[in-house]
Amino acid sequence: GARQNPLAWGCNQLIQQGAKLVLDASDVLEELNVFSVAEVKIIHPSLDELLPYPELLDNVGLEATALDVIVSRCQQPKGDPTRSVDVASIGQAAEDHAGFDLYTPQLLEDWNANDAHFTKMGHPEADTWYVSIVGPQDQWVSVRQSQGDDDWLASVLDDAVERGKSEIDGVTFTEYESKDLTQQALVGKIAGTTVVFKGSARWESYHEYAKQAVEQLNG
Repeated sequence: GARQNPLAWGCNQLIQQGAKLVLDASDVLEELNVFSVAEVKIIHPSLDELLPYPELLDNVGLEATALDVIVSRCQQPKGDPTRSVDVASIGQAAEDHAGFDLYTPQLLEDWNANDAHFTKMGHPEADTWYVSIVGPQDQWVSVRQSQGDDDWLASVLDDAVERGKSEIDGVTFTEYESKDLTQQALVGKIAGTTVVFKGSARWESYHEYAKQAVEQLNG
């Protein structure tokens, strides 16, 4: 493993002491002198079989990476984009445990909600209402609503860069963009919670859902 990764120190020390590096079964058989390497046919899986979701693995670091961090880094929506869930019913059931009013998006035309749940997210972890919605032309918006602190927000934004501010029905929202310009985020404080809209969509879509959230939570 990488020398700067503390999780690899033990393995690296064993290699330094003369341990044999095993890449496939032939290495073990050769060491045990059970068969000659020439007698053993090793079938190597293709790289696609080993790494069926390289776009996900590209967003996992050397350290243990939380699932919500991976999701926030990836351009693709979490879960099956064709799946449909009843956000209102799930939100109503979750609100009893949330301690704050939950924003349940009213879907724009040709949009679909494919995930909704109340769980702990971010660093430090905080109770978070999460909704994933997909729209036409490969648009995707995720909603995270929480009473988490500034560190929680920073972990959700994942180094996105501020690009400006928008005033929506009396609430100031901050606009962010990822460094590779593939994702956007819109963040506002509504009814004592932080609401983060994040994904890959047109700014008009973000603003429309943000307007809904202000009207629903402040109404």
